[in-house]
Amino acid sequence: MVIKNKKNALDKFFKKERLEDSKDKWLLFDAHNLMFRTVFTATRMDPLDKTFTSWKFLMINSIFRAVQQFQPNQVMFALDSRNYWRKKVYSEYKGHRKGDRKKSVVDFEAFFPVADQFWTELQEVLTNFHFMRIETIEADDTIAVFTREISPKSKIINISTDHDMYQLMTNKNYQQYDPIKRKIVKCINPKVDLQMKILTGDRSDNIPAVAPRTGEATARKILDAGLENFLINEEVKSNYERNKNLIDFDCIPEDIITMIKTSFNEQNITDYNGTAMYQFLVKHKILRVLEELQDVIPTIKKVGKGKK
Repeated sequence: MVIKNKKNALDKFFKKERLEDSKDKWLLFDAHNLMFRTVFTATRMDPLDKTFTSWKFLMINSIFRAVQQFQPNQVMFALDSRNYWRKKVYSEYKGHRKGDRKKSVVDFEAFFPVADQFWTELQEVLTNFHFMRIETIEADDTIAVFTREISPKSKIINISTDHDMYQLMTNKNYQQYDPIKRKIVKCINPKVDLQMKILTGDRSDNIPAVAPRTGEATARKILDAGLENFLINEEVKSNYERNKNLIDFDCIPEDIITMIKTSFNEQNITDYNGTAMYQFLVKHKILRVLEELQDVIPTIKKVGKGKK
């Protein structure tokens, strides 16, 4: 029995070491999170820029700097699509955003067509990067399925300010870098954090709390007293199940998981094309990116080499 315990301990140790020494290092971009952060910054910098040139510069600058900082050998952009599957669970999911955008300093009606075209063209020139945009699926889903099921033994660094993905910190291969705080963020207890979010809802996604006046303090009391005691009420239990299905990545439907896996396996990755990138930067009048970040190009070229 002692020998068996020693063997188990050694197996766990070497498994951990293999993960830490893994040559497969992925840098993931929560693409729309990046897009919205940079467009608000760009609008503050130059509110009269109707072509969004400042935004385009900030986007490429942010991407190149992240690649330079983390030195990955694989990069993926996870993009949101439209017609989210979660709307079938809760019809008001993200239902407030259209109204919020009308009040915004950013002219989103002008911005979205520019952004869609920019992403399309960027995918055409960064052919050694993965781009994942799947109908009805959000970036969170893609990142969760990739982390847990597609590449669970790879090192993964996700660039995002989104707290929804803190639940992925239960996976040892996952880290999340907050570009505003400029550090890898930590969550002491991701499972408790997830339960708190399910109970309190998520205003940014228009998900209500499971019951009136259920804020953080009340949610903590509920968990301390025992969640099962709180869910005796049928309406509250129904609301809890709704929120869980919307927020908990364990509840991503199997058909969605299959779609993500299939899309990833169909990715066609080819070598970096420096000429195409140069022409792209010239077209969008952001060639100064290369002037500031010329030393990152060798790292960009190495991305995508070897297996996917």
